[in-house]
Amino acid sequence: MASSCSINSMCLSLGEQSSKTLIITTPSSFFAKPSRRSQNFHVSCNNNANNGDEHDKNVARRNVLLGLGGLYGASNLAPLASASPIPAPNLKSCGKATKTGSTKEVGYSCCPLTPDDWNNIPYYKFPPISKLRKSPVAQDVTEEYIAKWYLYFYERILGKLIDDPTFALPYWNWDHPKGMRLPPMFHRETTSLYDARRNPHVRNGTIIDFSSSTDEVYTDVKKTVTNNLTVMYHQMITNAACPLQFFGARYVLGNNNMNDRGTIENSPHTPVHIWTGTVKGTVLGDGKPSFGEDMGNFYSAALDPVFYSHHANVDRMWNIWKGLGWKKKDITDTDWLNSEFFFYDEHERPYRVRVGDCLDTKMGYDYAPADIPWINCRPTRKGREGKVDLTNIEPANKVFPIANLNKPISFCINRPTTSRSQKDKDEKEEVLIFKGLKYDTSIYISFDVFLNEDEDVNTNELDKVEFAGSYVNLPHVHAHNKRMDYGETFQLDIIELLEDIGLEDDDTITVTVVPKKGGEVISIQSVAIEFLEG
Repeated sequence: MASSCSINSMCLSLGEQSSKTLIITTPSSFFAKPSRRSQNFHVSCNNNANNGDEHDKNVARRNVLLGLGGLYGASNLAPLASASPIPAPNLKSCGKATKTGSTKEVGYSCCPLTPDDWNNIPYYKFPPISKLRKSPVAQDVTEEYIAKWYLYFYERILGKLIDDPTFALPYWNWDHPKGMRLPPMFHRETTSLYDARRNPHVRNGTIIDFSSSTDEVYTDVKKTVTNNLTVMYHQMITNAACPLQFFGARYVLGNNNMNDRGTIENSPHTPVHIWTGTVKGTVLGDGKPSFGEDMGNFYSAALDPVFYSHHANVDRMWNIWKGLGWKKKDITDTDWLNSEFFFYDEHERPYRVRVGDCLDTKMGYDYAPADIPWINCRPTRKGREGKVDLTNIEPANKVFPIANLNKPISFCINRPTTSRSQKDKDEKEEVLIFKGLKYDTSIYISFDVFLNEDEDVNTNELDKVEFAGSYVNLPHVHAHNKRMDYGETFQLDIIELLEDIGLEDDDTITVTVVPKKGGEVISIQSVAIEFLEG
């Protein structure tokens, strides 16, 4: 295993794999515990299933995906009011999808065919497994594999079409330096894997940047890859010590407030979408302005074949996270486990599937081994010497609320408790929480957060102990609800940062928020430091 996050030791040629980094094998494999602690590592479809007002009835499909397992991870276990499991959708009331910022329908329905009698649709029973389907790395697929084309039912359908029951979708391992560019199999213009509407900058081996905007090209490959690996470390380890942080807040029936989204949903999931889609406002081949199609907008993301490989890797992140040795990693909430989805199988037969039936290898697939170099990327470098002078830093209660985040802001904030014991840290996460976050959801937004930095912080360098994390949004809400009318919250675990910066004994710390994209449409009501029980 590599001993540090050294770019040279990770073979930044992008064509090699380091033999010294940790290898992922099966879900039951042994994983080295991360170094985070000294111990105990612990498109808008109208779905009228609800009986509330019109806003409750028009539940954005993305929000349901955010709150359930599979492609986006899972909802989680915030101690909110109890609610019944989310039922499978009322397919008789599904409608057409519309473009972001427009009432014009996109020309197809995002709902499956309406069954005659929902109650007669059986629950799916996974068949016995004789051999696991192995999802390969998209960067390394063979010519034979590409000739077949391409999450559970989708793969079974494709397997039937190509007469290969062992077929599994390849995953795009953007968490490795070698995978931080579009896999070559998607570049071939004469194949069905090619999407002409992708941003041209995804070609020619351009490296994705998890922390920046869509219309920039990066020449400093070493710095970009280092920043990306730092983001991965934060999202998988620093800010994901418990299910509530990794998966996100509980999304319950009748509650349209997404609250805290999970770390992996934030970044790199959303930046990959934005980077691969068109630049908003540019003219497409049909002469119409782009809304970020295909990958860059929720309603159209699945029109690009790379969507499936992208989300195969999101699913893989769940698999990896559960094996990292966390103390609290299992979800036991029965409402979540009994929530349902609707699918057709490879024989066109309709089935209902409970979330609780999809959480282990009885689904019959696994992931081909690949290095995870980000596990060694805990920052050790400090961006500044000493501590920020608090003399000219306004306290949080004088800075917030913020009407728009159109420039970097710094504030100081009091901590409820200092000098915490290791036992206390293991039991309760210390989190920095931004509350009442509102923005225009048709726009891609992004901002970074730092501790012990002022407004002159260098945001091009994320591999330092002061970097706390990033917030991003994938455009997705349509004409009926362009701007969030409820306050989302964004939380960052700061235990590790306080240790590394040397602020564990400080009553007051400095926080700096730097907008990267769309800050003019972002407002924040308040900020606080609280303790979270996983």
